[in-house]
Amino acid sequence: MFFSDEFLADDRKFKKLMTAMVSLTILLLLFSFCFGIPTVKGSSMEPTLHEGDRYFVVKSPLVKEYEKGDIVFLHLPGSKKMIVKRIVAMPGERVVLNSKKSIILKEDEVFLMGDNRGDSFDSRDFGPVKEKELKGKFIKKIFGRKASD
Repeated sequence: MFFSDEFLADDRKFKKLMTAMVSLTILLLLFSFCFGIPTVKGSSMEPTLHEGDRYFVVKSPLVKEYEKGDIVFLHLPGSKKMIVKRIVAMPGERVVLNSKKSIILKEDEVFLMGDNRGDSFDSRDFGPVKEKELKGKFIKKIFGRKASD
């Protein structure tokens, strides 16, 4: 047996252990569904985020609304690969793609771009993204190079 009969017979110790185990389980479940600490891969968000930076995120169930300027993460459309981008246009806004073409975002769409415009695969390539596709947003860098703002 994992615990001795003496330990199990002491009700207070057993209750404390069970309380600690249940609390830890709840904390782990809450963290896995509502928060995260992903690692940046690639250079599309430089100079804000760099390869290897780790940051704290709040996942979709807890995000009440997104705003222009938020750094968000989502699955690359048509893929399981997770990407990080900045919201540069919100529903109803016009986005100028080039001198001959612009689009107006639908009421449930956002336009995303990497901060490193010359090295980013973003909404200019895969189009606007539905807000419901966003998996959460960046809250704070917790490890990595100092960002230049």
